[in-house]
Amino acid sequence: MESDRVPVTVQLLDVVTVESTSQSSRIEVVISDGSHSFQMTLAKRLYELVHCGELRRGVIVSLQNYIIQSLSDGKMVLICLDLSIVGFDDAIIGSPSEFIPPSVVSSQQIEFVGVTVEGACSHCEQMPCEWMVYGPTIVQSVRASHGSSPNIDRHLTNKTCRHAAYTTYTRTKFGYLGRGKRVPLPTCVVNGIRDNFPDANNNYVGFVPTADD
Repeated sequence: MESDRVPVTVQLLDVVTVESTSQSSRIEVVISDGSHSFQMTLAKRLYELVHCGELRRGVIVSLQNYIIQSLSDGKMVLICLDLSIVGFDDAIIGSPSEFIPPSVVSSQQIEFVGVTVEGACSHCEQMPCEWMVYGPTIVQSVRASHGSSPNIDRHLTNKTCRHAAYTTYTRTKFGYLGRGKRVPLPTCVVNGIRDNFPDANNNYVGFVPTADD
């Protein structure tokens, strides 16, 4: 998914691997612009940069593509989809203090269906739930691109939107997988997409693995 945000240069203050309730985990980093620090979650396709030691404390990066998502409890989630390394400094630049976002009341409600249970989601095993984080952005993006098309057959329109939403989530999380490559999506994400772009007859194909999977 493309981002229209302006690249931001920040310094990494810490890199933390957060274990979930199962064998899966996510990697979070604390970033600073010199004045404030903020926690950011890395997309999985960036994990290798951490594992090989390129992303570590002191590294200065340019955030090229990222999502800022406000959750229902008032918290903000920052997800980095793409970045480039521009430098390194052993010392912390500036005197950053923790960034506390102001309360924002939106006049436009975002309609999406997601899992909002306490603790880690029982489907994606992440906290917050993958659909809570990615859902609003995916739904808005897909509706803007496909949902308003003058197609009199709503069934076909929703089918197109579901396909676009599956693709958007997959590329946001894992990047481009290559021709014919598929991965099963968490049930919470699948249900969220289907609830927003339903089939009138409740007829869905579901995940179909290829010979390469």
